[in-house]
Amino acid sequence: MEEQPHSQLLDLGLDIVEFVGFKEREAVYVDKTHLIQELITGKRNQFLLTRPRRFGKTVLVSTMEDILLGRRELFENTSISTSGYKWERSHVIRLDMASFDVDADIFEHNLSEKIRGIASRFAINLNNKGAGPLLVELIEQLYDFSNKIPLPLKDTEIFPTIPKVAVLIDEYDFPFFENFYDSIKLGTIRRRIRAFYSALKTSLGKVRFLFLTGVTRFLSLTSSSGLNNLQDLTFAKQYASICGFTEKEIRDNYNDYLVSACDELIGEGILKQGSSVDKLFDMIRDWYDGYSWDGETKIFNPISILNFLQNNEFGRYWYDTGAPEFLEQLQLKNVDYFKAATKNIVYSGKISAYNIRRLLYPQAALFQTGYLTVKSKPIIDQKGKSFTLCIPNGEVRLSFAEDCLIPNLYKDINRVSATDYPDIIALYQDFANAFVSFDAVRAAEILQTVFAKIPHQIHEQTESFYKSHMLPAFFFIDGFLSIEDSSGAGDSDLVLQTRNDDVVFIIEVKYSKYSGSSEDESLRQASEPLDSPGLDVSNMELSLDPVRTDALEACADENSELYAQAQNHKINWEIMKLLEQGERKAFSQIFKKGYHIKHLNLGRKVVAVSVSVVGRIHVKIKFEIIQDNPVPAWLNFAADPKCIYAFL
Repeated sequence: MEEQPHSQLLDLGLDIVEFVGFKEREAVYVDKTHLIQELITGKRNQFLLTRPRRFGKTVLVSTMEDILLGRRELFENTSISTSGYKWERSHVIRLDMASFDVDADIFEHNLSEKIRGIASRFAINLNNKGAGPLLVELIEQLYDFSNKIPLPLKDTEIFPTIPKVAVLIDEYDFPFFENFYDSIKLGTIRRRIRAFYSALKTSLGKVRFLFLTGVTRFLSLTSSSGLNNLQDLTFAKQYASICGFTEKEIRDNYNDYLVSACDELIGEGILKQGSSVDKLFDMIRDWYDGYSWDGETKIFNPISILNFLQNNEFGRYWYDTGAPEFLEQLQLKNVDYFKAATKNIVYSGKISAYNIRRLLYPQAALFQTGYLTVKSKPIIDQKGKSFTLCIPNGEVRLSFAEDCLIPNLYKDINRVSATDYPDIIALYQDFANAFVSFDAVRAAEILQTVFAKIPHQIHEQTESFYKSHMLPAFFFIDGFLSIEDSSGAGDSDLVLQTRNDDVVFIIEVKYSKYSGSSEDESLRQASEPLDSPGLDVSNMELSLDPVRTDALEACADENSELYAQAQNHKINWEIMKLLEQGERKAFSQIFKKGYHIKHLNLGRKVVAVSVSVVGRIHVKIKFEIIQDNPVPAWLNFAADPKCIYAFL
């Protein structure tokens, strides 16, 4: 594949936030003007669009502004330039709530000064006080001016009855998040913004087009302030791709960059010799694709794609620049984020339409901030609309595991410092690699090391405790993870469906306390080598039995070392039997309750997995590939002496 010099590649426009910048720098622009045209010329004229941070909302608003201003010369070679659109010019009032200080104590002053600044550009002096009244006064003066003195238009018909004012408000909810954890300041912000939008309501008859963007919709705010006619575009199928890139858009607009990236990654050995752009795109898809708001249209994160094409390196670009700080604070208060990140069905009322305090719902926070997205088409029934949510891609999955889930496990103790997390993360990554390779021994050994690192101050002798400390490992596997996955007979502990191989792992975890000796002593003895003269201990783990233990104990009076070995032998035997008992229970539950059947009927390869934990760190893992027989013959097996397991 012939390498194209980087200097010949067009400007990616990575740092462009104003539409005019694409024209000035001759940068690549992914054309969204056909969707904007539909909005501007449609029957409705008041809209709200919510998307996570760094998804191109500001560029979208800037593009709308230039279209509404009638700046036709900027839109050569875009779809709107050849669509017959009538370039009806409007005065545009554009407010970016994230562009100025939103401290609650001075918010009103800041917003008022912003509006006065816009008015000064039109040589308008405003007499009112307060942000809301000032905005109303500005709208009325611009409206009267545009109808008395029509703006000059080229090659278009003037419609004097059409309002000539548009209002665009970007990041409208930014002031809330900046004051979210101060209840007094948050209350002040709520009252002032509610008053601001209530005032705006009185002038909507003179507004041609109203468009708000944000991360989330605070229904209690918009309804009580009168903006209850806003059409929420968040889940609208027609506008599912208005922010972000589709695969077709990336291939059509950035093909030269894709070819260049493919060549460089082949040279670095990341891709095999002879790999095509299609092979590269498989990797890009796994890392950055997967966002959806209608369950069908798949969207790539724009900031991640552009940074990847710029650097030819896979990285966590969105997370490093767009993850909101308040989510980290929420993590400290919500221990249910494991379930929230993997639970299947979440009703729309909990992920899109709620008051400010309902943002504390884990599903709502994760969805609105970009950690979860809509996996499939919504289900509509008598209860309303419900969605299947999932983590969208590898970038988000790894970021969520490393920076949210793992620290959350140790949040109540300061004995695990931030410097320890890389080692724990590396263990989880190694476990994931062993697990998908069906290496039960290696996976068990790694899991034991993870458990051994858990400080005793937070240790709990419960099955849920061990499951919670296993969960982050599965986030390092490319696929869809569900906790307490529901079926007709109950809920399976974990179900992991890999993205590419379409393999489904049904995982049951069983925990048993060990009460034979004190735990500390049993761990010490179980880890000591059995190397007394005259004993062949090389295969002791495969020959543990009570008869051998009794024989060793009988020699106690004559040989104290032999007695110690007998006790060690007995401990290992007891632990092994408990591990096997947990294994049987796990498999029995999977098959008796038929957790696997719904996946087999969909033609997937299904693997039953038992994870048996005993005491503090002893682990045994076993895989069973399920074919068509719903109840395998091995279900009632006796202990297989050749079964390989791992425990310390």
